[in-house]
Amino acid sequence: MGWAREAIESYFAFGFDQFIDFMKNDPRRVHGDATAPWVVEVKGEQGSSFEISIIRDNHEWGRTSWGWFCDEKLLISSEIHGAWSVTPRIWDKLIETAQSIADEMNQQEGFVV
Repeated sequence: MGWAREAIESYFAFGFDQFIDFMKNDPRRVHGDATAPWVVEVKGEQGSSFEISIIRDNHEWGRTSWGWFCDEKLLISSEIHGAWSVTPRIWDKLIETAQSIADEMNQQEGFVV
């Protein structure tokens, strides 16, 4: 992990250990919980970098950041570098599928759909 340590220390104004502490303790990294319904989160757009996920509505960190998937943020599809693109029809189907899954999960957990 030497190269990662060097990269982080050269990019940030603090050392690797401080970076790890920051990532673990950053108050913005508020995870959601089962008190909130599932919603579809779309970052980016069709034809470029994108992320489509299902996320707890109160998962603040997950809504403001790319990635960071966990039990409260579930990936449906993504393309980070825009190397390939989905057609508009597939894009619509991905979002439709995500909404369908979110609705099903909300119904199972007793949230009004």
